[in-house]
Amino acid sequence: MLYLVVSHGIFEMLFNGIIKLKHKKVMGTKIHDAAKPAYEFYHKQRHLFDKSSHLFIESREIISASQPICVIEPEDGDFRIISGFANVFFDCCREDYSKFNVLRSPKSLTDDEVSTIAWKHVISTSLNSISQHGLHKWQTLIKKSCPADLRKQIFGASQISQSLVAELTGFSRGGIAKQFNSEKVKQKDNNLPDIAHELAAALRHRNQEEL
Repeated sequence: MLYLVVSHGIFEMLFNGIIKLKHKKVMGTKIHDAAKPAYEFYHKQRHLFDKSSHLFIESREIISASQPICVIEPEDGDFRIISGFANVFFDCCREDYSKFNVLRSPKSLTDDEVSTIAWKHVISTSLNSISQHGLHKWQTLIKKSCPADLRKQIFGASQISQSLVAELTGFSRGGIAKQFNSEKVKQKDNNLPDIAHELAAALRHRNQEEL
């Protein structure tokens, strides 16, 4: 049996080995509940490369299968993925993981430990893959979803400000602020009332008054 020790922080743990999941069904292989915020954070990002490009059709399976996945096997026997999902081609509805290298972690991990593992995994990957045009979204989502104590541990500050993002990325604070303002305008436009609907409602109201 192969054992793996990863020597930093909470990753200082002994995994039970590499296993193969033979045709594991959707209902039995899901993202761990405590890891879902990190999973959703990563897959809402604007990435440097466009995963929808037809050039990736043949290679996406090769790229995905090359990434190890860490899972917990609860008492019910269903696997819960806690890390390894931070690649743009990861599909949480996959039915067959038989080609993947799967690390089985201790069942004794708490939800807080699972959350920390998942967040460290996605933050590490996002630092290499997020487009500079998506920095505002990165800042907004990490402030909203990532635990404050973990933000403090990783970035030295619990508040992720535009100035901090600019310092971390080398991108100008003005550029990040421009993204923020652009997003506000977009949201405002999306919230505008349907003018045609309002006009129709006004006409109905006037017709009722005339009756």
